[in-house]
Amino acid sequence: MLKNVNNNQKVVYVTNDELRNECDRIESIKNRSQRVHSLIKSYGLLNHPQLKVQSPRKLTEIELASFHSSDYISYLKSLPKQNPNNSSLNSTDISFSSTFDASTVISDEDLEFGIGYDCPKIDNLLNFILTISGGTVSAVESILNNEANIAINWCGGWHHAQKDAASGFCYTNDIVLGIERLKEKFKKILYIDLDVHHGDGVEQAFYATKKVLTLSFHLQEPGFFPGTGEIESCGIGNGKGFAINVPYNFNITGEHFIKYFHNVFELVHAFYEPEVFVIQCGADILSGDPLGGANLTINDMEKCIKNILDKNGPKIFLGGGGYDPINAAKYWTQITSLILDTTLDEDIPDQDEFFLEYGPCYTINMERKQLKDFNTKQKLEDNCNKIKCILNNINKIT
Repeated sequence: MLKNVNNNQKVVYVTNDELRNECDRIESIKNRSQRVHSLIKSYGLLNHPQLKVQSPRKLTEIELASFHSSDYISYLKSLPKQNPNNSSLNSTDISFSSTFDASTVISDEDLEFGIGYDCPKIDNLLNFILTISGGTVSAVESILNNEANIAINWCGGWHHAQKDAASGFCYTNDIVLGIERLKEKFKKILYIDLDVHHGDGVEQAFYATKKVLTLSFHLQEPGFFPGTGEIESCGIGNGKGFAINVPYNFNITGEHFIKYFHNVFELVHAFYEPEVFVIQCGADILSGDPLGGANLTINDMEKCIKNILDKNGPKIFLGGGGYDPINAAKYWTQITSLILDTTLDEDIPDQDEFFLEYGPCYTINMERKQLKDFNTKQKLEDNCNKIKCILNNINKIT
């Protein structure tokens, strides 16, 4: 494993049973958070002297309103705590366009607020949202209170939710809520989205401001969700040039992605000189993800994340997509280890609660698939040059 040269980090890892249990109620990622936490624990990382385990608090409805609309919150409050018709949660179809069982009742009001199809009703939805959002805001507060210079919430990273609607499995945009808190202290916030899907909800929230620069690396192909994130979509008004989109095509490998990431990230970092970083580490970027389309390994992504860790400034690491729970557990455990400058044994600890699910290899590593990479060096270089032009055409922040 790569090593982080800074071994003086104060790291807060935000988790507790309630947060993990709420996260695991979403069928598309059912039981994922338990596997992530179990593997981190099995490798002994919870006992690392630089890591503090911190229980999150729940968000209040007033805090939720710092981003989400009053109409959306009123709708959430109007929902019954139990939904007897919610048979769709037992579906094994985790596609973004999955259909409902005929017994599921979806009203026009539900659809207006994005509830239905990819975001089905779940019991006590408002409590779920306040718990999930509270995890990320608690991570942010550990930075604001100088308790840590790196905070981790692998149950966070719900980047598709809009101000007034759920979207793409995301009922709340915890990232935006966390960044709104960061704005109380920091003037230049760099949001980096490594999920295979475009971080549309976060981008839209800050599309007209230069106080937050959103940097999204994502797969862009016809019909691929959410269908946004073109390079030319770079912000409006005061935010023109502060939404940077970095698309790629199917089956990108580390041979192309690592250099692509490095070149764009260094351009953006030199231009923006951020004070704080928020990093969404969606595990659906990994090879073989059921809803993915990239062909990257954990080792590939470690090299990119190491690039971020080498920069000065507090950092908040969040989860995101990732629909192979075992690969997500491997990925986020290795990132946690990288942050802590700790090398992991290749073999999965046999005391792990879910050990048998790591077969037949039972190792922390993963291999990429033998697939054609539809990206070319020239196309990626052209994209970099377009991004460079965007940055060159706006005034640097004073």
